Amino acid sequence: MNKYHTNLEKHNSLKKIISDRLINARKLANKSQREISKLMDKSPAWLSQIEAGAIAISTEDLIKLSAIYGTTPGQIIDINPTMAMGNLDLQEVLDSFYMKISNSLPVEIPVYLHSDYTIAGTPQPIDYIYWSRNKVSNRELILIHYQTKNLEPVIIPNDRLVIQTNSAPSPGIGAIWSMNRVAFGTPGLSIVEIVEKNGLLFWRVNNTKNADMLPLYENQFVGKVIQYIRAIDNTLVSRPYQTQPNYNNIGRGAEEWENTTEKIIKAPQNAILGQNE
Repeated sequence: MNKYHTNLEKHNSLKKIISDRLINARKLANKSQREISKLMDKSPAWLSQIEAGAIAISTEDLIKLSAIYGTTPGQIIDINPTMAMGNLDLQEVLDSFYMKISNSLPVEIPVYLHSDYTIAGTPQPIDYIYWSRNKVSNRELILIHYQTKNLEPVIIPNDRLVIQTNSAPSPGIGAIWSMNRVAFGTPGLSIVEIVEKNGLLFWRVNNTKNADMLPLYENQFVGKVIQYIRAIDNTLVSRPYQTQPNYNNIGRGAEEWENTTEKIIKAPQNAILGQNE
């Protein structure tokens, strides 16, 4: 059993302990869920979710429930209810309790469909993956469920690309904003190859040597692809997409940046053509 499953079991065990105590306290008070919900000015569904451990209870609600049940918040949430809480502040106890649970769980990273990730706004995730907090560290991450064939065979449709959005631009596979994504017909995020030339960074949608390269402008860069996850089943694309032919990049949204006052991004001094993390 790995560490994630062990921590998750501990988390679920603590939730069950608190849920069981809330249920027992209500039964000892000889009250129904409907009666308690009315006294709390809440819906029966709210109390049902609290007692099932589906949602967390606030400090204010815990204090009110404890008073109704004739018990104390410490008796409900303390891992060892026979120990006195002393002079500890209830909010501090709750904050410490939830912090321990939070720190033991992995980080949830959203997965977005490539075609849905537009300039208009962040779409709803289609899935999530979970990384340990040590692995995530200070990285800001999103995942893109890739849908085009521009970078085959390096990246293929249905690969899930881990993009670090707080990374510095450098040669390799990266994500940029494009004003005219031919495959989807909407301005949004494109996955491209970033290359170095004469100390500057350029991008292309095709990783062949004869593909046209366009300058990478400031604020066009979204992040660096640091890892990809390949699907075993390659028939999982969530919606149809148009296969993009080999074409030059002119008309793919670059002109919107060419006419701005933004500067072309300079390549890092140690840039190596095609390097990736």
